Amino acid sequence: MNINKPTQSNIDESFIRTMADDMGIVAPKNLPMVKLTDKSTVIPKLKTEKEVEGKAREEKEKQKKTKEIETFLTKNTNKLIIGLIIFLLILGIGGFFYWWNYLQIVPVTITHFECQEDQCISIEGEGDDECQDDIDCQSVEPIIQEPIIPESLIPVDETKTIELIVDQENLLSGQLNSVINEEQATGTINRILIKIIDQEEKKYISLNDLILALNINIPENILSVIADNYTLFLYKQDEGSRLGIVIEMGESETLVQDLNDWENTIIDDLNQLLLTEDILNAHSEEFGDKIYNETYIRYMNFPTPALTLDYGIVSNNLIIATSRESMFMVIDKLLTINNEDVDGTED
Repeated sequence: MNINKPTQSNIDESFIRTMADDMGIVAPKNLPMVKLTDKSTVIPKLKTEKEVEGKAREEKEKQKKTKEIETFLTKNTNKLIIGLIIFLLILGIGGFFYWWNYLQIVPVTITHFECQEDQCISIEGEGDDECQDDIDCQSVEPIIQEPIIPESLIPVDETKTIELIVDQENLLSGQLNSVINEEQATGTINRILIKIIDQEEKKYISLNDLILALNINIPENILSVIADNYTLFLYKQDEGSRLGIVIEMGESETLVQDLNDWENTIIDDLNQLLLTEDILNAHSEEFGDKIYNETYIRYMNFPTPALTLDYGIVSNNLIIATSRESMFMVIDKLLTINNEDVDGTED
């Protein structure tokens, strides 16, 4: 009997099964393959349950540590930042104070001290120190020596002194009226001194300054022979006070003629000596003359002898008076001095 068995050649290779194929079907995918000892065939290596649990536990621990680190960093980052800022601030402040106290270059300001309103004040800039404290700036009145009183050309009963600040000589008229209004005995002569005061000295007014202060005028040709020694006097009579002046003269051959020529303007030039603001009418158009006690006098009455303008010369002293009574009184005093000098010389 002939049975048709498939020959080797007729058998399809797809029907040939191997152990490797069967194991590939049974074994799970993605498992590590191991080589078989025989013919080096790779087969999957099966993990035990303990290995799987151990691996899972390790992953869990790892995740836990990572989470703890992240939590720690999250909680402490702000603290670290704040601490760093505080540290930097402390470092910066400390560095600033060190620079301020030890390292910075402070420019030197040049100052000096001056007195202002009795206080010692520091002033920027170069200059000499006027003081060290306020005491150095206290006002101290300078000690000014009193001037020597000029000798009077005639004997007087009393001396009155008027003090004026320098450059205030124009106030003399008002001060003179105050002296005139003071009590004075009739028939007496008071001498009037005018003292000028400034910050450095005191002095008695010169004749030229007196002429300016009284607003009177004396011609230059007469002033040229004046010795600058004079006596301003105030005589008291029943009709009131009369002002006059005695001036020491130098040698001059033309003095008498110069005085006669002055008569053309003398009333206007010496009007302030008359001590009146009234408009006066002269008793005559020309000066009259008379002799008193051997002294030649030229005069003009307004309108009585109680108010006049008289002048005369006694022993090189020019007398200008504003009443006949005061003129006679001064002549008597000058002659008395001359007689005393003559008597003393004879002795």
